[in-house]
Amino acid sequence: MIKGEIFLKRIGMSKIFIFIGFFLVIISQNINASEQYPDILVYNGIEYEISVYPMETYFDIYPNRRPRNMGTNSALLRGYRARYEMINNELILINIETMRFNGNWARITNNYFNNGMKINTFTGNMNLFDGEITGVYMGFTPIYENYIVLEINEGNLINVYNINCYEYIESIIQLYSDDSYEYRYFTRLLTELYERKGRL
Repeated sequence: MIKGEIFLKRIGMSKIFIFIGFFLVIISQNINASEQYPDILVYNGIEYEISVYPMETYFDIYPNRRPRNMGTNSALLRGYRARYEMINNELILINIETMRFNGNWARITNNYFNNGMKINTFTGNMNLFDGEITGVYMGFTPIYENYIVLEINEGNLINVYNINCYEYIESIIQLYSDDSYEYRYFTRLLTELYERKGRL
């Protein structure tokens, strides 16, 4: 049993969606002409760029409350950038900004959402990049030494998983049959990671 299988067994098969969601975000960003501005999460006092957009679950329920993009920036297709903080194990909205035509950010204030609002519409996982870039890339996205995976249910932090880059790629490999393009692609990335480790 390889480390990735051990990891998946440890966290349970339902957690496999951690990697599916993260991988799909990476694919969508690489397909877009412009890489999208990430949302920001402050966790344990450290600021991280995140690859999911928790406010999208809120705007799915309240579409008329979605901010309009004040500019024409193709790197902000969702129309806003949100900043959150994990406070007392709750996902809290700090602010939302839009980009104006002049390229400056403008903070949004209205009666719908405000500082300190818990995002209880969000259930899912956030992958936080930790450590240095390994020098191996998934498309245009670098692979980092470690990942902190936050499992969130209705805005509440319920589990935290710390994994390294090898476990991360091994777990993605588990998603595909061994005759698929994806299996060969991620196996090659894993080989690159191990080869690079051997050269350091």
